[in-house]
Amino acid sequence: MPISKEHSANTLKLQTEGSLDDSDKDGVINMRDNCAMSDDGVEVDNDGCEMSYDKIKTVDIGIQFDTNSTVVKSKYNEKIAKIAALHKTFSDHVLLIEGHTDSTGTDKINIELSKNRATAVAKILINKFGVKKDDLLVVGFSSEKPISSNSTVSGRAKNRRMMAHFASKKRILKKSWNVWSMELGDKKSEVREYYRLLD
Repeated sequence: MPISKEHSANTLKLQTEGSLDDSDKDGVINMRDNCAMSDDGVEVDNDGCEMSYDKIKTVDIGIQFDTNSTVVKSKYNEKIAKIAALHKTFSDHVLLIEGHTDSTGTDKINIELSKNRATAVAKILINKFGVKKDDLLVVGFSSEKPISSNSTVSGRAKNRRMMAHFASKKRILKKSWNVWSMELGDKKSEVREYYRLLD
């Protein structure tokens, strides 16, 4: 069966433009990507652009801590700098920093540990990268929200994570002294509480 001119032209176009190339690794191929250089970890729409400003943007900061430690290693400064740069883009948003742990240790210890790790990251954002204190809220979720099994070494490593959410200020509600709440994601019933830095 003869190949049509239109089919030949489309094939040539695919070969020329690199149909499956995804230069910024955002999951959208270059041919369809209207925003060529998306930041790592930022959610994008079908056109490869960051989700619209009325939605929450969630980023895995990619920081790992030593066991029972809240010290942020200097090698992670570049990752934190990217979060600060994103915050400048979303200047009308609150930056929520979440700490998560694996299931090792007691829940009481892990709640404090995860919150203190979130606070350590927040203080670097303030002191090193100029993010305003009033634009930050922190929380520690201990091991409440695992994304992998805690029965394996690799699973526990994935669960020890730091997340950042960029949320419109109108979505944050003051619940009581120093406690703010927000409906996160599509689950309307999932309300999370965050805390302002006091020192």
